[in-house]
Amino acid sequence: MEYTFESSVKQVECPQTAVYKNLCDLNNIGKYGDRIPPEFLDNFTFDSDSMEVDINPVGRMKLVITERAEPKHIKFQTEKAPIDCKMWIQLKEQTPQTCLMKLTIKADMTPLVKMMAGNKIKDGIEKMADMLSKIPYDQNME
Repeated sequence: MEYTFESSVKQVECPQTAVYKNLCDLNNIGKYGDRIPPEFLDNFTFDSDSMEVDINPVGRMKLVITERAEPKHIKFQTEKAPIDCKMWIQLKEQTPQTCLMKLTIKADMTPLVKMMAGNKIKDGIEKMADMLSKIPYDQNME
């Protein structure tokens, strides 16, 4: 069965275009490596279109960007993962200097797996949204 997990809507204190330009090229993750909690990710590798991580306790996961819709959203699909899922980052301009962000995951899993992992996925997507919403994207543009 497919289950949906959503973060709360976060306000980002940067223009929508600056956030999008940084997130649509995963090479930019290197700029923010100090903001990724070490207990959350190990052996993190990335290129412009994909990232591969060890997520405790899930295991190795590869996310590939499947769609970019500037400046509104970025969609991902898992390639190597214990659970088949899709993720997207949605952005909406709030003012010329701020935007709103929401993360969504749709995961294909059994009801038993949802019962065991659902709260961890929900907590994880909320923590990821918190982390992404606090990055000063407009200060890191090259």
